[in-house]
Amino acid sequence: MRSYFLILCFTAFTISSFSQKSSPVAGDAATLIDLLKKDYNSINPETKAEEIIRDRARVLGVFKSYYDGELNQELSKDSLIGNSIITDENSDILGLPDLTYKILDTKRNEYPKAFNDYNRSKKTYNNLKNIDHNSTTINKLEIASNEFTDKQEIYYNTKYYSDSYDLIGLYSSYNQNTYLKHIIEIFIKKYNYLQNSKTDVYSEVNYQSSIQKSLPFLGGDLSFETVIDGLSRFLAKRIKEELTTYVINKIKEDLNDPKPQSYLNELMTLLPRTTDYIKGFEADQVLNFIDEIKQYIEDDLSKLLENASNLKETPRFKILIENNPDLDFAFEALEIYPQLSKIKNPVDYFDMLDNSRNISRWAELDKEKVKFNIGNSLRLSSMIAHSLTVLENSELKFVSTDFMSNYGSEVNFYFLYIGFLNQQNLKYYNVRFVTKTKKGPDTLAFDKLMSSVTPQDIDKVRTKVKFLNSELTKIASNTEKIYNDALAIKKAKNSNEDVAIEDIHSFIEGIINLGQQISISADELLSHDNELNLISKDLEFSIENKTSPYFKTAHASNDIMLDLHNKKYSTAIIKTLEIPTNFTNSQFSIDKILEINNQFKIASNLILLQQILQHNKIPSDEDKLDDLKNTLLYLKAALSNINSTTNTFISLKKQIDNIHSIVNGDVNNSLNYITYRQELENNLRTNYEEILLTISGIDLDDFIVNPINTYLVNHGYDDATTNGIISKVDTYLSKVFELMIIDGQMSIKALKSNNDYKIAEKELIRNLGAYLPEIASNVFKIKSKNVIKTIHFINDIALSESAEDVESAIDAFALPSGSYSLKKKKGSYVSINSFPGILGGFEQRSIGEAKLNSMGFTAPIGLYTKLFNIKGVGLFLPIIDIAAPVRFRLDNENNTKTLPEFTFKNIISPGLYLTYTPWDSPVTFNLGAQYGPELQIVNDDNTTTKYDDSFRIGLGVTLDIPLVTLFNKPQ
Repeated sequence: MRSYFLILCFTAFTISSFSQKSSPVAGDAATLIDLLKKDYNSINPETKAEEIIRDRARVLGVFKSYYDGELNQELSKDSLIGNSIITDENSDILGLPDLTYKILDTKRNEYPKAFNDYNRSKKTYNNLKNIDHNSTTINKLEIASNEFTDKQEIYYNTKYYSDSYDLIGLYSSYNQNTYLKHIIEIFIKKYNYLQNSKTDVYSEVNYQSSIQKSLPFLGGDLSFETVIDGLSRFLAKRIKEELTTYVINKIKEDLNDPKPQSYLNELMTLLPRTTDYIKGFEADQVLNFIDEIKQYIEDDLSKLLENASNLKETPRFKILIENNPDLDFAFEALEIYPQLSKIKNPVDYFDMLDNSRNISRWAELDKEKVKFNIGNSLRLSSMIAHSLTVLENSELKFVSTDFMSNYGSEVNFYFLYIGFLNQQNLKYYNVRFVTKTKKGPDTLAFDKLMSSVTPQDIDKVRTKVKFLNSELTKIASNTEKIYNDALAIKKAKNSNEDVAIEDIHSFIEGIINLGQQISISADELLSHDNELNLISKDLEFSIENKTSPYFKTAHASNDIMLDLHNKKYSTAIIKTLEIPTNFTNSQFSIDKILEINNQFKIASNLILLQQILQHNKIPSDEDKLDDLKNTLLYLKAALSNINSTTNTFISLKKQIDNIHSIVNGDVNNSLNYITYRQELENNLRTNYEEILLTISGIDLDDFIVNPINTYLVNHGYDDATTNGIISKVDTYLSKVFELMIIDGQMSIKALKSNNDYKIAEKELIRNLGAYLPEIASNVFKIKSKNVIKTIHFINDIALSESAEDVESAIDAFALPSGSYSLKKKKGSYVSINSFPGILGGFEQRSIGEAKLNSMGFTAPIGLYTKLFNIKGVGLFLPIIDIAAPVRFRLDNENNTKTLPEFTFKNIISPGLYLTYTPWDSPVTFNLGAQYGPELQIVNDDNTTTKYDDSFRIGLGVTLDIPLVTLFNKPQ
């Protein structure tokens, strides 16, 4: 007894000494299932005994690793009697005659000596085998061989009883875990049958469900390069400084005095350096404007999500979080990109969630019900995620749907999985919930489950197995997308190719979807509508509902990074400003309709349907054919678990059965396959709503159609209008289903680039925006024109690569083309205006010189006001004139030349003009006088012609170009 346990612990055969929080529950359960079903009759008799010893050590190692207390390593007769395992030292244990306490105790004491004698005789025998032999040594070798055989037999015998002693110790120690106790009993009996050369009733010949054949996947370092590259673009070197000054001052005015409800507060938080620069802008900075603002825009865009975490300090967010303090957790999703760039394995994402600044704290706040339950729900999700892993080559890897297909329906796998999950919860996670009626926290009741549904209640057990297998398979189906995306990334890296940003976006989207699916499954596991009853009463809210803001924000963060990389800066900024809409998960909005694609993407049965429909004919490639066969098998198994007697569902099952039969037939009957596939497609197109509800639980009527119908009725719209709107909703939903499930366009990029989708989406938004603006407001949440214009101005500056691009950005911010007509519709109108054109008249260049006839370009910028409410008549006070640069740029040969340096005083040109616009066009006649400007000509050789004093009087034909409206009043 004294040295036995030390020998066992340190033997090389033991695979695990201590369980970890991240133990691969599913993998360990599958390992034990393989060992339980292992057929030793097919093994070489010379190595059979050693292999049994190795396998028995693995079994002991796994069970010991999950125990949360002191094991009964030193069994006593009293402890076995106390646990009702025996009545006295000579009574059979588990009905096995050669297993009594007396025999076990005797053999266990004999084991250390037998082990030493075996090793000594083995060493002697091996030494004699390796020398040159004569008659004397041959005789010694024969004696050594006989002794080794005798000692080996004694060793194998005592080793069996010593291991049985330990297994019975585990059986006794797991008295509170009936599922694991049941499996240990099976192993005790299996090894007893093998020891006594009886029929091993637990073995299966050529058992095929090994973990290696079930191919778990996705582990190792998936570090990828920084996803944001090329955010900075060369900005133009020169712009028209004067117009820039006016534009920036206009933005500055808005930024310096934002109203509390204005989105400018959030914009200043997202772009702090850029907006601070603009707020402090002075006119004398204009020449350095582009070089300076370039740096600020680049810096702010590269830190957009980092800055977004400060949004909770703005007025709008403060109110939101004060009313819903639990929403603070959603802000952690903004950090998903920097966090995911550090992980080596997708399962680490769940450790990240579990250890986040809020969840780790909230999970202990049992007095704050909502926070406490959110914290524990994420802790439960982490436990489930880790449980669905296997250990392969020292790496944790997620299980696959193949794995679940092989093991998930096994009753013994269910016992092991639930039993191990209970041990992990006891040792590490301590998941608890505050329910509706119970005051204190309610611990997950695995023990009650195991006592209420014992291993002997086989019918009840099978019901539980079916439910659990269904939920775990849904999770496993999400891991396969992650696997495929990871392969694409690895393939690119191994080929020294750039990793496509779309692949990274898809990979991260897959991880988020996996987390979301696990939270949904956690909801199902806790619900009293299911088969497990792990808590005494239902929660007051669903886990899915409370974690939805986090996952929506995570999806938004992922999309924002993609937009930034693709240089859609305004879209990225607007999406970031609209993050609060992710938090209002209880209020119906059009976003619920537009995001239905996310529901389709995580519905495992829909994904299986989609994979089948992508094969228009029977694949000729064997790998693809095997994939199709497996997919059909999984879907058939999933549909068999659904209790529905509708004609549509019966037809669906029959169509899948027909396709399955054709694909698995001996004859390649492609014609019948095409016919059956078309029948399936027609059924889906015609009855997609019913099929969605039946096989995936997505109730479009309850989720979308009925709320909209209620809104319309409450607003007093007639039946014709209501039916018309509902038809637009139906058209959109059916189009998304058709494109994603039937046509296989599962990615957001493919979906949104489809013309039919664009039309359906546009019609939906237009109609709902017109009839129900309160639910459509979330589509375009930012209504302030100044905010939108400012965002697009920053976007255009960031994208500009030339002076012309910058001019376009400034022109777009100033006023749109055709804005000259606005002033005609106003009673009073004041603006910053330009009247470029041709001016003829007299010019006095310096005192004492004669007046000269002159005609040339003019491009004055100044203040304009409509005069006396007379149509077409106004007064213009020019302040500067940039005619020389404009005239220089009119020559196409000068397009690539750089303007010479000049200053503000070179172009100052005050004056006064009476303006008249006689027609409905921008053509305007100006009559008046003007001083300067000093800069008159920019020559082709890049020199300038200047006059210190210049004064002119004349009549001009110009174009009316309003730049910024300062004041207007309707007629």
